[in-house]
Amino acid sequence: LEAAVLHQRDAVRLDALELCCCCPQKALVPGPLELRLLRLALPACMRLTNTGARNKLKQLVKKLLTRVHVGTERVVHVRELREKHARNGGTGEKVHGLLAKSLKKTDGVEGMVESDETSLDQSR
Repeated sequence: LEAAVLHQRDAVRLDALELCCCCPQKALVPGPLELRLLRLALPACMRLTNTGARNKLKQLVKKLLTRVHVGTERVVHVRELREKHARNGGTGEKVHGLLAKSLKKTDGVEGMVESDETSLDQSR
């Protein structure tokens, strides 16, 4: 994928970026590999002369930013539910049911975000 995002042909670069930016699960936060590939590809894609290719790049970046937005909202929602659940002393079937439902949907997203937060704290 690294070679593809740095490829000389615009179409190959955009196809590789599409693999990085698009995901059927809208709430799945982009992983470290996807972000690294995007960081490599964006400078090369800034030289696009074809209007159609520039529009496709804009759409792909918009999809990625939507994934980041929706994914972080979901993580925040799950954290709020956990805090609410903890404040109630672990009781309350309705809160517990909502928490279980939300956790099922995130499946690992929160762990990924927490590991990113930890790496950011360590780099400061």
